Amino acid sequence: AALVPGDLVLDVGSACGHMARWFYDWYGAKTLGVDFQPAATAFAEKYVTPFAPAQFCWLDVSSQLGDWLPNRSVKLATAISVL
Repeated sequence: AALVPGDLVLDVGSACGHMARWFYDWYGAKTLGVDFQPAATAFAEKYVTPFAPAQFCWLDVSSQLGDWLPNRSVKLATAISVL
């Protein structure tokens, strides 16, 4: 199923947040971006959230992802260039 306005995307390894802007510009989707670099999430909060409905936070996805994300709460999960 395609993304529609208001859908939530989980961006694992969100880095500077550029994908959140893209998901919003193209689909009207919201993004939750997680990254293990605090500087990257701070940059994304400062430079992306004024233009797209997104939130960014530090998270060690290798040990914590399953602990806080409710089942079926996102429409799409992506991990582009994470490894």
